[in-house]
Amino acid sequence: LEICAAINGNFTQLSVNSNGTSNNVFQFAPGICYHKEAFSIHAFFNPTIGKDQSYFLPDIEAAYRILPSLLTISAGWQGLLNQNTYEELSTENPYLFNTYNVRQTHSNEVFADAKSNIGNHFTISGRFSWWQYDALPVFVNGDYSRKQFNVVYDEKLNATSLKLAIRYQVNNTFAVGLNSAWYSFSNGNQDHPWHIPGVRVKGDLFFKPIQNLTISAYVTVLDEIYAVGTNGYGTKLNGILDIGGTVEYNFIPRLSGFVQVTNLLNNKNERWMGYDAYGFNIYAGIRFKF
Repeated sequence: LEICAAINGNFTQLSVNSNGTSNNVFQFAPGICYHKEAFSIHAFFNPTIGKDQSYFLPDIEAAYRILPSLLTISAGWQGLLNQNTYEELSTENPYLFNTYNVRQTHSNEVFADAKSNIGNHFTISGRFSWWQYDALPVFVNGDYSRKQFNVVYDEKLNATSLKLAIRYQVNNTFAVGLNSAWYSFSNGNQDHPWHIPGVRVKGDLFFKPIQNLTISAYVTVLDEIYAVGTNGYGTKLNGILDIGGTVEYNFIPRLSGFVQVTNLLNNKNERWMGYDAYGFNIYAGIRFKF
């Protein structure tokens, strides 16, 4: 049995035209960890002071490894507090209106998951979760003349999610994997969680046939994305399918050349309403590492 404690802090200050606003998080995290044979548990009880109020953010998980198999099952409860800084949200959506009311998002996840190694190269995992979000930021598109998005907070939104991942890897020469997540949202005060995908799938491939040659590829699928239509009602955007890849060759340890392809199928992908992604792209370059 181990007893431990930590102090965490994240302090952010935004100043606009001499007006400043703070967006801070301060947390005290005491907890215990216990491990015996195939069973382990950790439990942290984290009183946290946020921007406008205080929270209790638990981090509790119990796991059991079923012997002699390589299957591990676990369940837990995790609370999180996200600051929703300008950097965070503008990285997610680069078309945000330049001011919005900064609020922090409190979430609770109750989950059960399973992980397994099959042989020396194959891993598979799954996770089923129930979520509760307080003040989740969603992105409401403006009219087509402005083409900027407003941040609106869904005061209390529930969701269930199923995440599956599978991966096969052979040392540093070959790897292929697939990660997927399906979300079902309910009880929000918005008609839909605007511009938050309900389906997310990402596949990747890595292959190194010879020492200096690297080949990689990806496929991305996003779906169940809703926006505000021109009639003021919710409308579902078309699903997104993006396929691409890169070939890179190292001439010497610090110098390489590459060719990269994106949107191989030349799809009209619209992640944010009013902004179509570029069509088929191919470009090449030289990369030098200092």
